Amino acid sequence: MGWDRYNSPKALQPINDLYENEFPLFLNLFQPSVKLQKVIRKGARRTRIYDEPQTPLDRLLASKHLGQDKSDELKALRESLDPFSLAEAINSKLEGIWDLAHYRYQSSEPSEKSSAKEAELSAWRDKRWKLSRTFLG
Repeated sequence: MGWDRYNSPKALQPINDLYENEFPLFLNLFQPSVKLQKVIRKGARRTRIYDEPQTPLDRLLASKHLGQDKSDELKALRESLDPFSLAEAINSKLEGIWDLAHYRYQSSEPSEKSSAKEAELSAWRDKRWKLSRTFLG
């Protein structure tokens, strides 16, 4: 979601929906990643050795810590999903979330504190304007 700020209750529901539904499926079933195996150090130089790129599901299936029935269920889930339509759904949700990036929650009634601050700021601006006119001629 980038560096934008999402501080409104309106943005919370779409973000939670994305992270609970489409995003984990895409990440765990279709997005390969590499894992660091070892680091070889020769003097000041370090060489990192990585394993082959695999999805988290492929790593889980290769680990043999999963029962056959659960393994078959997860394989069927991956076969039933289309990664391209899943990516399109993620992108459309992200576009909706990005529209809420700079939305700030404000009450409909201005507080006394904010109106007093605005009056103080306005008086300060007027004073500065008058002072600048006297020096500029």
